[in-house]
Amino acid sequence: MEIDYVSKFNSTIHELIEDLIVIFPDDEDLCMFQTAIYAGCMMDSKKVACGFKKRIDVQFGDKIIAKDATLFLSDSNLVCNTSTSTIDILPKLKTIWGSLSEDDKEVVWKYLRILVVLCRKITV
Repeated sequence: MEIDYVSKFNSTIHELIEDLIVIFPDDEDLCMFQTAIYAGCMMDSKKVACGFKKRIDVQFGDKIIAKDATLFLSDSNLVCNTSTSTIDILPKLKTIWGSLSEDDKEVVWKYLRILVVLCRKITV
């Protein structure tokens, strides 16, 4: 039986956003991310994974795998904006990183690392 990496990727990114919404229930950007991801997946099941690969994995995948927290520090190259594009989740994480507990940061790292591994298995 072949593993459906696209479905696993999509469910994992949904879970990440849902968990962040639990932590930050009043953050409208996260709700918009959730809607954008849902819409992207409905249009094309590989759309979100493709955007993640191009905008996150290519540039930051190795830092994510290494759990390099400098990715979220104020002097990183990550540009923060309020775009709701699924590819802009890292800048959003940068803005909330300092508000996360150490346990929550570890959960976010796990999600991001899984997403990187899965997107690398998807042919986009």
